[in-house]
Amino acid sequence: MKITLRNTSHNEAAIRSAVRTHNEAVILSGARSAQSKDPRICLSRTKYEAVILSERSESKDPDEVGPAKTDRPFLPQTTPLPLSVLKSPLRAAALLAILLASATTALAQTAPLTMQQAVDLARSKNPTLLAAEQNLLSVKAQELQAATRQNPYLALNGSNLTEAEYFNNPYGLTLGVGRIFERGNKREWRLDSARSTTVETDAQLQLTVQQTILAVRTAFTNLIIAKAAKNLAGDNLADFKKEVAIGNDRYKTGDLAKLDFERLDLQLAQFESDDSNAITAMQQASLQLQVLLGIDKPTPGFDVIGDVVPPPVTLSMNDLEQIALAARPDLKGAAADIVP
Repeated sequence: MKITLRNTSHNEAAIRSAVRTHNEAVILSGARSAQSKDPRICLSRTKYEAVILSERSESKDPDEVGPAKTDRPFLPQTTPLPLSVLKSPLRAAALLAILLASATTALAQTAPLTMQQAVDLARSKNPTLLAAEQNLLSVKAQELQAATRQNPYLALNGSNLTEAEYFNNPYGLTLGVGRIFERGNKREWRLDSARSTTVETDAQLQLTVQQTILAVRTAFTNLIIAKAAKNLAGDNLADFKKEVAIGNDRYKTGDLAKLDFERLDLQLAQFESDDSNAITAMQQASLQLQVLLGIDKPTPGFDVIGDVVPPPVTLSMNDLEQIALAARPDLKGAAADIVP
């Protein structure tokens, strides 16, 4: 491995001190690793280059900084940091923040999600919802455009300004001031139409939110069921493999006929097929849920936690119909689209 420094503003002594400090930190970090060769750090006076060589040095060059012989093990797979990072506290702090953020993100991705966490994540990162929210903002901006009034204007026109003095046509200047006045309550009707469009778009957004939440909960439930089916298929396969092993022992001892053992061994393929299909179904359900959650790069380590328990229904059919008529956003959007 090689680290190269090119810096004309710092002296050689500062660079040598920084290399020595970092070299000792790397050596101490590998105190528990296997014994390996000692590093040698050579400084070039002309180009200020620091080169770490993984070979034992026995020379006594005064420009060499690292220890020539030591009994402490060195960690070869540890990548030394550039000296520019070591000399700058701000860069070191930024690097530490990036490493902590990466570790936090990796830990968050491996933690299983509950249904409510999945719904919250979909409401904040689902691309369909984000597009619908931006569409609502653009429609609201049309209200401002519909409420504007025509600005007055000032016009100045000239004619025959560049002709010679001996021409008979005199020059002329025209100054005009104007403003358009809308009659028949055009502005009010335009503003009402824009507000109705906003109400309809907001209802469509709420409908999209409901449909997305329903899709997320359905995909979450399908993933829970697929996980249970995969575990069941795996348990059945493991149990049947034990039966096949017992049948093989019985066949070897003469307690089981060859044809019966072959039938038993042939049935193993069905259990293996069921296990493979269950794994595929679980992977498909996981990918579908991750797409709904707005995850950019679906990962195979994505996991959820929960159980399939249907909620108790205590309302009658008429009560459910009234609640649906009062809460459905598509019905409100259709009512707002009606012109009185």
